[in-house]
This record gives sequence, C-alpha cells and structure tokens, in this order.
Amino acid sequence: MRQRMIDKLARHISKTSHYPPIITRPLTRNTYQILDGHHRRRALQQLNHTHARCLVWDVDDAQALVYLATLNRLSGSDNPTRRGQLLTQLTRHIPLPDITPLLPEDRSAAEHLIQLTTTQPRLQPPTPPEQQTLAVHFFLTPPQRQRLDQTLRSLGGSRSDALMKLVEQHNH
Repeated sequence: MRQRMIDKLARHISKTSHYPPIITRPLTRNTYQILDGHHRRRALQQLNHTHARCLVWDVDDAQALVYLATLNRLSGSDNPTRRGQLLTQLTRHIPLPDITPLLPEDRSAAEHLIQLTTTQPRLQPPTPPEQQTLAVHFFLTPPQRQRLDQTLRSLGGSRSDALMKLVEQHNH
C-alpha cells in the first residue's frame, strides 16, 4: 500500500477510532506475528499509538502461511516476487493443489508466481558496440549553444535526429 493510502487510513482511524482488529499469532511469550493488518499497524504507528486492538489466533507455521497468503490478498495488490516467495514457502508445507482453492489466484497464476522465485531470467546477449547509443559531449559558449538550439529546433524531430540532419546536409 502506498504511503498516500496509509495516510488516508491513519486519518480515518484518527477521526473515528474505528478499525478492524489486527490478527496475530503468538511466536514467543511476548512476541506476535501479524497475519492480517500490516497496513493498520503502519497507520497506528504513524499516529503514535503504542497499543492496538488484536485478535490472537493459535495457529502453526503452515496455517500462518495460509493466512498470510489469503487474508492479505483480499484487497490491494501484491509485489509478484514477494507473493511468489510466500507461495513457495507455503507449498513446502501444503501441496499446491490442496491450497489453490483457498488462494485468490488460480493454480496457473500461483504456479507462475512460484516460478518467478525459482527460475533465473534468461540473459540477453550484449548489444554489439556498433549498435549501441553513445553520448557525445562538447563545450559551447552561451551564444553558440543558443544558435545550435535554434538550428536543431528548426530542423524538427529529436535533438539527435536534427543533429544528424545537419551532418547529412554538410556531407552533401
């Protein structure tokens, strides 16, 4: 969620004091993992709240991954790589066919997201030097720069195209 939306959520919470409880699970005696409500937590922190309304669910690691994969996808959009990493972790505990009915993605989309984290992108060969775009730098006085800019504008197109038109005119 973009900061602008977190700000909007914080304004709503500040104005109404209403928000759904953050869903957590215990990790240690005083440590909890957020399963749902990451954006609400950010908005509450932005408002300098030190406490939040929470529900504590007693779930194991596999079930926590299921909730992270499902509850947090009900609204907003995902980072495909992070989503793929989460689904990869989840499928280490639960086979994809068993978890697919609970996911917002269909099996094909879930497989694609998982593949993002398990396959290396194909490397493209480098562009040959004669086909590379090169930067050309030279120094002009302000009047020379003004004259060059006027000439290039009069020829139309991009600055590089106009400069090449000048070269072609000079060579004819």
